[in-house]
Amino acid sequence: MIDTYEIGVTQVVILLFAALFTIAMLDAACALFDLPSIGERVDRWSNTNKWYAGVLILLMAVFLAHFLLNPLPCASPSPSPAGGVVSPASPAPAQPCPSPSPTPTGPPV
Repeated sequence: MIDTYEIGVTQVVILLFAALFTIAMLDAACALFDLPSIGERVDRWSNTNKWYAGVLILLMAVFLAHFLLNPLPCASPSPSPAGGVVSPASPAPAQPCPSPSPTPTGPPV
């Protein structure tokens, strides 16, 4: 199986920067044509739709907590087929989770 974590993170980073670049270009166009900026439009919308704005803030907080507080799962080594013989086409065996190092409980020597 191909490890898609790095590819997925790369795609998310590209998507986020593309969205920020698009918003920056729209804001520059608004300034060029003397229109209200994106921030002013969002501020006006959030003042008229307080409940929707609150729900969006809560949703963003849930997503942020999901991304930051959930640990990545460690790969568990799976038994290789054919009695331990791994073919060159198969991926490298998964590495197990590192075990935490024991902390000393006694006084320093």
